[in-house]
Amino acid sequence: MIVARAASASLPDAAWRAEAERRLAAHGLSRDAAIWEPLAEGGSDRAFWRVRAPAGGAWVVMRYSPAVRKENALYAGIAGFLREAGLRVPALLFHEAASGLLGLEDLGEISLHRRFWEKGSDGPALDALYQDALDQAALLHARASAPTPTMPGFDAELYRWERRYFLENLVEKRIGLLLIGTRRKAIEAEGEALAEELCRLPRRLIHRDFQSQNLMVRGRKTWLIDFQGMRLGHPAYDLASLLEDPYTDLGPTRRRMLLARHLARHDADAALAEGYLPAAVQRLMQALGAYGYLGAVLGKTAFLAHIPRALARLDDALDGLPHMNSTRELVHELRGHSSS
Repeated sequence: MIVARAASASLPDAAWRAEAERRLAAHGLSRDAAIWEPLAEGGSDRAFWRVRAPAGGAWVVMRYSPAVRKENALYAGIAGFLREAGLRVPALLFHEAASGLLGLEDLGEISLHRRFWEKGSDGPALDALYQDALDQAALLHARASAPTPTMPGFDAELYRWERRYFLENLVEKRIGLLLIGTRRKAIEAEGEALAEELCRLPRRLIHRDFQSQNLMVRGRKTWLIDFQGMRLGHPAYDLASLLEDPYTDLGPTRRRMLLARHLARHDADAALAEGYLPAAVQRLMQALGAYGYLGAVLGKTAFLAHIPRALARLDDALDGLPHMNSTRELVHELRGHSSS
């Protein structure tokens, strides 16, 4: 996810830069006057640059290591599929798979996250943007397969990995709380039951990281980015990713209103409503695990600021799942540690 300029970031290798400029020349770039601006990429392992032409025009160049994360190599194929399916995603201008170099349409610098915090959270304009984003998700969720390779779909093992990611990186490494014996077994058993509930519901294509920093705003419409992790899963995972997003603070009234509108239009079999709270708990655990890993392990301390809000969201979601008492008690304890 591209979140801000990063003046300290380095430029790409000269040979790669020359190749990108050669490919972008077909789209209007004058190679002898290209201006490269490094961009920060949040928690990603990729690198981004905005390439400008002095006379006007801008493009984004992304570099990834094909050997580091398999999903990055899937970006180009998924981008083409999503555009053909009618979703708003940046146009793919070129892709050099061997070097992990991509050229993309520049969607600008206004994400839904930035729009939320810079222009205020009140008013129908923001509601309309969230509604538009949810409508984009519905287009994706209407499909049960893709004609291009994707990451393996959600199953019991992936849900288990996300929960362990939470326990290891947030609970143990960040908070310093060691879970052993019957307490850990009870929490893990509740997580397994949660996964069983999600696994028995229909799977559709989902974005997997459908949150405010991965939605760009152009005019009154939202555009999807960072969709390389697309896979089969429960659509409520995407809904919870956006509506329970710890990067913003929609508030319970607005979250309920947006969810109710979406369910009224897209939940004919009630599977979305049934899976929403389990998916919200699962997604928030994943997010908290990421904040712990990025902040406590990789030293990207800005992510630690999102932990209190994410824990509050998780606590609220667990209130609707009374069979997860051991997990709720853990979250209450974590909230005490995170506020001290």
